[in-house]
Amino acid sequence: MPSPVSKDLYYRVYSWAQEVNKHADHTKAPALLTNRPGRVISNGMRLRDRPARKTLADISINPHCRKRKVGIDIPDKVDSNTEPAKKRKGRPPGSKNKIPAGNADESSSYNEERTFSPPSASSAKTPSPRKSSPTKSKRGDKTLDQPRSDATIDMPFLGTCDPAVIRTGFGKLKAAGKVIPEASLKLRQKLLYIPKALVPGELKAQYDKDIDTPRKSKDPLPDSEYQDLDETPFTKYELERLKHMVGEVLRKASTAAEIRAHERQWGSIMTQILQEAEGWPVERNVVLFNVETCSIQPVDFKPVRPDTRRPLDNSAPTTSADTTKGDAPDNLGRMVDWVLALALSDQDGDLVRRAFSRCLDNEHSLNQTLSYITHYPIFTDIEVKTSSNRDPEVQLSIWAAAAVSKRRHHGWNTGIPMPGIVVDGHMWKWYLFFVVGADVMMTGPEYFGDTSTTQGIWTILYRLHILIEWGTTVFAQWVHDEIIAWANGKLSCQDDV
Repeated sequence: MPSPVSKDLYYRVYSWAQEVNKHADHTKAPALLTNRPGRVISNGMRLRDRPARKTLADISINPHCRKRKVGIDIPDKVDSNTEPAKKRKGRPPGSKNKIPAGNADESSSYNEERTFSPPSASSAKTPSPRKSSPTKSKRGDKTLDQPRSDATIDMPFLGTCDPAVIRTGFGKLKAAGKVIPEASLKLRQKLLYIPKALVPGELKAQYDKDIDTPRKSKDPLPDSEYQDLDETPFTKYELERLKHMVGEVLRKASTAAEIRAHERQWGSIMTQILQEAEGWPVERNVVLFNVETCSIQPVDFKPVRPDTRRPLDNSAPTTSADTTKGDAPDNLGRMVDWVLALALSDQDGDLVRRAFSRCLDNEHSLNQTLSYITHYPIFTDIEVKTSSNRDPEVQLSIWAAAAVSKRRHHGWNTGIPMPGIVVDGHMWKWYLFFVVGADVMMTGPEYFGDTSTTQGIWTILYRLHILIEWGTTVFAQWVHDEIIAWANGKLSCQDDV
């Protein structure tokens, strides 16, 4: 005897068969299962002869199935004798036109028409074309004459300020008939054309010993990379210290590049090289300063904006298009990260202090800041590129333009160039700023060296030695002829009074 579960199952199958037979179209039914004899179950019920299940396509067009929502764009295909689906009140979705004023009949006919036919081209409201601003070519871009915040300042904009900072080249200046200061030409010549052999020849035996390992995993330096013996100005002890430092920098830079380190990590690697160069034997003391917190003071030394005729400051409004996350516009007042400066002798330092006592408070500095480095003339600016949208070239340019304004304020000669260095990961690049007429010219970038290879690090050291030698000779002479002479003149004028 069948179990109660079997009875329930048979009953469900029988009910399903009745439902299918009720809604099925027997004219299209296949011959399968049509001649199958019925079966009598225990309760006296007999399963009818039934056709096979209809396909999904046939069931989907069943006019008696549950009604679905009718869209306005593609209405369902319904029988002509069947009443249309009930229409929703109000205007159809996607239409922005209002129902026209009138009686109820007009409104209902309007709704009916809009429900079952897509809106015509004449009835749909066409949006007016967006008008472009005459001072804004595309989103985020500004023209030179449009007011902007300091966070959006770029090199073309600085070319319109006072003094203007113009990116150019020595070839263009010569072709235009411009007179380039002699000091700038000589310094460029020294930095640009350096010998290929930069590794001291005294270190060849030590480098060959370092690669003589069981695995032979390191390639030896070519003989063409070594200088002749006794060509370097360093002693044997200093050379060994330099070689050790080069190896440490190479290892740290390789790790920083592998882990994609933050720019401050690259700054620490750069500092290790600069601190080594700070102690080189030269005629005058060279001092390395971190000036990340030093702003240009007074603000009148900053370039003057062409739109407001005011110095570049942080008061201009800033929008979301002007800055990116993590970058604040007040960084404009703190232009560079490091500087190389000269330490004056005790006699010259005392002379400058006495001259400052006869000046205004905002004139007590030998450079473009009133911070703790007021008595140290700067001869090289160094900037570490960050991940923000602040352009290091813009930072160096504003800092150099402020230095020119400072020198003009005191009547000092502006013919001395202002070299700058940008450190971007492994790569080091150098720029040269100098005055031609009333404008400040910027040339570069040029290759200064890199920290990815041993030869690249020795190239950095070689060019650093050129800059330090230039700073302690040519620039030091300019300091004596201009700054010290100005201090003597300041004191002599007061004594005459």
